Amino acid sequence: MPIKGDLTDFVEAHPNLSTDELRSRLESAIAQAVKAESLRTSHGEPYDGSPVSLQKLTSESAEGDQEKWRELPNWSQSDLAQWLAEKYKSKLAWNTEQQQWYRYGAQTEGIWSVEPIEFMGQLVKSEVEAIAIKIAQTSKNKKKPNYSVSMLNGAIALLKMDLAVRTWDEAIGVLPLLNGVLELKTKKLLPHLPQNKLTWCLPYQYNMLATCDPIQNWLLEMCRGDRDLVQLMRAYLLGIVTGRTDWQKYLELIGPGGTGKSTLTRLAIALIGQENVHTTTLKKLEGEKFETASIAGKRLVLINDSERYAGEVGKLKNFIGKSILTCEVKYQQSKGGFNPDALVIVSTNEVIQSSDYTSGLARRRISIPMLNPIKSDRQKNLIEHHNGETVGEFVPYIPGLLNWVLAMDEVEATRIVKNYETAVPSLLAMKAQTLVETNPIADWLDSKVVYDSTVKTNVGVAKRDKDNNSAQWYLNTNKWLYASYAEHCHDTGTRALSLRRFVNLLSDLGKNQLGLDIERERDRFGSYFTGLKIRTEEEDKPPMITGEQKYHNIPPASSNNNINTIHRVWTMVINKVTTAIEKIIDDGLGSKSETEVETETKQEPSELPDRESNVETESSNEICVGDRVTITDCPGNWSWASPFTVRAIESDLVALELVDELIEMNRVHKYR
Repeated sequence: MPIKGDLTDFVEAHPNLSTDELRSRLESAIAQAVKAESLRTSHGEPYDGSPVSLQKLTSESAEGDQEKWRELPNWSQSDLAQWLAEKYKSKLAWNTEQQQWYRYGAQTEGIWSVEPIEFMGQLVKSEVEAIAIKIAQTSKNKKKPNYSVSMLNGAIALLKMDLAVRTWDEAIGVLPLLNGVLELKTKKLLPHLPQNKLTWCLPYQYNMLATCDPIQNWLLEMCRGDRDLVQLMRAYLLGIVTGRTDWQKYLELIGPGGTGKSTLTRLAIALIGQENVHTTTLKKLEGEKFETASIAGKRLVLINDSERYAGEVGKLKNFIGKSILTCEVKYQQSKGGFNPDALVIVSTNEVIQSSDYTSGLARRRISIPMLNPIKSDRQKNLIEHHNGETVGEFVPYIPGLLNWVLAMDEVEATRIVKNYETAVPSLLAMKAQTLVETNPIADWLDSKVVYDSTVKTNVGVAKRDKDNNSAQWYLNTNKWLYASYAEHCHDTGTRALSLRRFVNLLSDLGKNQLGLDIERERDRFGSYFTGLKIRTEEEDKPPMITGEQKYHNIPPASSNNNINTIHRVWTMVINKVTTAIEKIIDDGLGSKSETEVETETKQEPSELPDRESNVETESSNEICVGDRVTITDCPGNWSWASPFTVRAIESDLVALELVDELIEMNRVHKYR
């Protein structure tokens, strides 16, 4: 092999080596080079790659330690502290912002970590004890000097002054791994150095040859072949690794169990490292004052919310919006605030409900439906976390997943995440449906209002209609926006917002979230909106928000309270009871009169109506969203709710109201 040969020359010189043997030799060579570079940097000596040169550097390091022992300090707090500060100036630091000791390489080689005061005491005590022994060995009387706790505490206090760091500036543009620091622009692996001040690390080694084909294939399968959606997930994983909190976006994975949500979140955890992840719930994040302190220093926050949450989301908005979060630790004085470096993934069975209907949270949400269920006989242990260890089929491919993620252009990743609606067209309908599911004003706007730039409609008030014969609960529902909204809330079992909040949120929804050209103005008759018109029975325009977008089959979110569901179930029960009573009454009237039977017998339909009827029947066999259907071989625990209303259709599966499973299309038939 030539002296200045490259990797190709090495492969040609060793034609009998297998791929695994070649990879093993390369990894060994890389590890040796990194170690040598680290020694060269610390000693200022060149290293030519030979074992003799490496041995020389190692021996010089040992000789340096012996030299330090020849210069023992005087037996006083100040001299001992100064001697320790000189020895540990590259391995100890007092973080004045956090008021904590940091030690280099204490837990992970090349990484700074918090050093509790108890372990600092152990370190200083062991060093002072060693100095005392050396003094005893070199003195004439062989007497070992004494020391006390106050002497050790005094030395530690003096060390704070000598090793204080005003601002902890971590190196940027690099990615720490077990075998070095990867420069993101050049993809060059550099040795660890104390001056990088890195406090976190990926829990595996960098391997430029690693691949992750099984993980890519699984992602494509979970996304039903949607490569644009796979690219969005890849881009967000890149953001987690590189800390792109400036995107101000969070990922929301929605779907029932067994659809891959947990596997995807575990992949993200394995990629960034379990020690760099904090898992919580919205209830805990928003309700507990000490929870935000656990986020400091993390790279990923995972929010598991399988239960329904309908409270405030102020902390979540501040977190994603890069606002300063408070750092309060129980039984400790507050250390001020911090800017989080973590991205957020929410894994939930249904869309998150909250009392915040502004654009603050909606514009930061990226909702991804996970609707590809895995049958129990096909489920495998792909990746799991047990007692701090990661196991499963995907574990060997995590370094390859890092390579695949880092190979993505960062500008392209930013474009996809920032404009995911255009980058992933399949999520357009998901975004519209999520808005309608989580915002009662959007739900009303979608079904009861149309856009017309030439029209202005008064806001009005919601005044009860006292006429017992009226079909409406409020007056002027066909003239006033607020009355129409209040009527819709009454019909759907939703609590109506106050008039003032309704007006402000309607303006925010129309202009900021939907981009409509509407204006809120006022005249002598009160407030009104231009561009909004209350829908009449003759209106045939599509819904304002969901429109004619393809309807995606996602789990329906709960309404703001359970009244909506109870209302639907109660209405269904009343209808069934009424139908049964009418049937009993009809049966009780006896058989029809002879005149009626004779009249019905004489009525014979002509051929043309018969043909039209057949055509109508064939065309009406197609099942659409909103149709009422029955199920073949319907289980007994569902049959009480038949006929069912179709909520969504996706491929050959149908989602039905009050049924918690997806039903095959061939089992569903129109109810007549």
